[in-house]
Amino acid sequence: GPHIELMGAIRVFAPWLTAHLAPDELVERLHEVQSELAPGLIKPFDGLVQFLLDIGRNGQAFAFFTSGVARFVHQSAAIGLPAEFGLTGLHHSELTTQERTTRLLDALRWHVGIKNATLVSQEDVQHPKPSPEGVNIALRRLRGTANEAGYAGDDTGDMQAASRAHVRVRIGVRHEPFPLRTAEQLIHAGATHMAKSLSEVTRHLGFA
Repeated sequence: GPHIELMGAIRVFAPWLTAHLAPDELVERLHEVQSELAPGLIKPFDGLVQFLLDIGRNGQAFAFFTSGVARFVHQSAAIGLPAEFGLTGLHHSELTTQERTTRLLDALRWHVGIKNATLVSQEDVQHPKPSPEGVNIALRRLRGTANEAGYAGDDTGDMQAASRAHVRVRIGVRHEPFPLRTAEQLIHAGATHMAKSLSEVTRHLGFA
């Protein structure tokens, strides 16, 4: 996913932590910790900028879809994209969530030519993955159809959400050397293709 997966461990300790912190304060504290840890733990996927350029050059629409809050996508973009995108420190800015998202989508338009893009996060949905709700929201915003769409994700919930939304091309991504799921798990969840790199994702999407 686009953010550090701390939540599995946090859920284990939640019964003890919530005895001392209100839920909203707990979430805010955890966001602060993640922001501090992220620069040393997050690195962009090899070929990320080229992947985005390929999407832009082929006139494709593009959606970020996360089960987390939009802030995690802003954070990953600020850390993972080159400085010339103008997003450094985006997640620490005083901008509103919508303003940060607009900055990110504007950067995609100006630097890699993706003119039709959106971000769907937990703030936008009532039902998280594996519900197809977020995928359908993205398709509606991008004025696309499931039959012409492709979806790439690294978890079984991604494949299930895309499958339930009837997305035709569903790419299970295994990030080496520590893939989140096995190929068998992703295929069982609905993946139609498997990829270990963004260049393989590009090829499966049909515009390599």
